[in-house]
Amino acid sequence: MDKCKKRAYISFFFRDSISNNRKRGYLTVAFNSDDAIYAKCKKLGTSKIKKIIGIDSYKDLVEKAKKENRTLGNYIKYRLIKKLS
Repeated sequence: MDKCKKRAYISFFFRDSISNNRKRGYLTVAFNSDDAIYAKCKKLGTSKIKKIIGIDSYKDLVEKAKKENRTLGNYIKYRLIKKLS
């Protein structure tokens, strides 16, 4: 029988996201709750995570994710894996 993995979430606040056609300033990223990257991230806080992955603004995130042909959440996780592994 397959067990469903539990999900854990981290929400990132971007001050400029509302001016970039988003209704809210938050972007929520899902992780598997037993993921080592999630365990590291939940201790850091979103401000420190944004510094680690080199993202200062929502606009910056959109541009970088688009260049790598990734969704926003996937880009954040990809950068976290590269920086924290």
